[in-house]
Amino acid sequence: MFEVAFIVPCMQAISLPSNNNSAILSSPNPMAILGPTLLLRPRQVPTEFSFSVVIGIRGLDLFRDTPPALAWTLTSPEGEVVFRAPPVSLKMTSPPPNSPPLPPEEANAIVGANIQNVRLPVQGHYRLTVTIDGERVASQEIPVRILPQEDSNHAATDS
Repeated sequence: MFEVAFIVPCMQAISLPSNNNSAILSSPNPMAILGPTLLLRPRQVPTEFSFSVVIGIRGLDLFRDTPPALAWTLTSPEGEVVFRAPPVSLKMTSPPPNSPPLPPEEANAIVGANIQNVRLPVQGHYRLTVTIDGERVASQEIPVRILPQEDSNHAATDS
């Protein structure tokens, strides 16, 4: 049974090269999560906004004949789908070298996606919904709030 262990909205997700410490990591290819956040702060709405999302999933059979397919959508407060990610195959081509097999409940994948120029029509609570093989496995609210503009009357000036 699939379980989404975490969903992390962030400013950017970067896959790092493999290293010799992979034995202590859950994945041979670690990921850097830059600017994790609980809400998105555009300067105005409506706008186009870029951000990333990192999703951690447990309970995967990554070596089955038909690999699990991960997809997700972002829905506006009015119920409009503003972003739909195409399904991503979670099949691994081979187990990591010198790695004992994990029990099915611990087999995992961490997937990061950079979402570029998604349209955010209004402020409010957006919903990120994650599906695996077409079945909804998790959902998380992501608030969108305008970043307050600096008051020009109180801005520092050089004389």
